Amino acid sequence: DFHTTAGDFVVEGHTKWAPYAATRFYNLVNNKFYDGNRFYRVLTGFVVQWGVSGDPSVSNVWNSQHGVPGAIIPNDPVVETNTRGRMTFSQEYTKDEMAVNSTTELFINYGDNHRLDAHNFAPFAEVVEGMDVVEGIYAGYGEVIDACALHSYHPCKGPNQTLIYAEGDPYLVGWPKLDMIITAKVRAPVGETRQ
Repeated sequence: DFHTTAGDFVVEGHTKWAPYAATRFYNLVNNKFYDGNRFYRVLTGFVVQWGVSGDPSVSNVWNSQHGVPGAIIPNDPVVETNTRGRMTFSQEYTKDEMAVNSTTELFINYGDNHRLDAHNFAPFAEVVEGMDVVEGIYAGYGEVIDACALHSYHPCKGPNQTLIYAEGDPYLVGWPKLDMIITAKVRAPVGETRQ
């Protein structure tokens, strides 16, 4: 369950779709990693993205560029497709445009993005309640500034993703309308009691 400044939504993870990704997501949510995260990349009709800690000391541990053992999860094979409401880990592109190096950053597809399947973006969860909330997340800043040359999404007034890693929440003060996750919690599976 995601409780955000835009409202609440629920996602359901599927280990059969992408076991490494689903397990990483479960562990990050269970350890409150996403609490306080801002939705820093919101591209209407494409994706909403988040997953960088507001604390640079935490972000540095998970930054795929730093080579910390265990930070990068193995790639799952793509079993499902990137359609509206599906959640996928964001990744870096190799020179041959294959996605690698998943750590903590996620996105939810706003539309049919099946073209991402061929680039190794493996969905592992889907929004089952509150997709209207997800689509209502503030999109006025658009693309992150350090990706503007790669993509033609406009506006291109978002924060610099590299600086989010380096400076955290203090850097994001310059984007006051960004919606954020207040809390993310794992819902007990059907038939089990929450503790």
